[in-house]
Amino acid sequence: MLFLDGVPGYATCPTFFNLVVNRAPMHARFAEVGVLFGGSSQQLAKFIRDSNKNIQLTMVDNFDQTSIPARARRHISDLHYTVWSQYGEHNFRRVFDHYARGREHSNPQHDLLELDTFVAAESFVPEYLDFVFLDTQHAPDFVAKEIDAWYPRVHPNGILAGKWAEVIDGVFSPYNSVVTYLNKRFGPMGWFRRETAWYTMKPESQSR
Repeated sequence: MLFLDGVPGYATCPTFFNLVVNRAPMHARFAEVGVLFGGSSQQLAKFIRDSNKNIQLTMVDNFDQTSIPARARRHISDLHYTVWSQYGEHNFRRVFDHYARGREHSNPQHDLLELDTFVAAESFVPEYLDFVFLDTQHAPDFVAKEIDAWYPRVHPNGILAGKWAEVIDGVFSPYNSVVTYLNKRFGPMGWFRRETAWYTMKPESQSR
């Protein structure tokens, strides 16, 4: 479990997030799909603030506790001062300021969509987003469906990315299901790794 400004989470992609913000247009639109505690949101928001760019970040999560991995649940139970243990699972996102604090780092303020990933994807018109970061579930079928849902929403020359690994005891442990599908979908040379993230850049001539 990592902390950024007191916000817990699994934010392990700082140089990748910095790279994405630096290459983004001045008026860009980002979406982070899978928020959990808000740590990566806070991290990404800081880079947006420091860039002085007018980047709109939309955070997407349905906050369904059944989709949270067992390891994360253990961290929740171990950290007695976390939002869940202090305030209860059903209303933690309303009474604690993790997400509000993340929004403060960008102008305009960030949006938070409490929606299922596939419902949220349908709410964006095609080629609307410059950057999408997927960090929800990592089962092969789910990864395939989620990538197929969000890829059309990415603007040509934009980036679709997500988590390809987690850090366990300081060592990267790849999600093999993610690697398998990325190789099938984009080809072994069509996607890249940076820290615990994978990413692919959408060709300017490609809109599917």
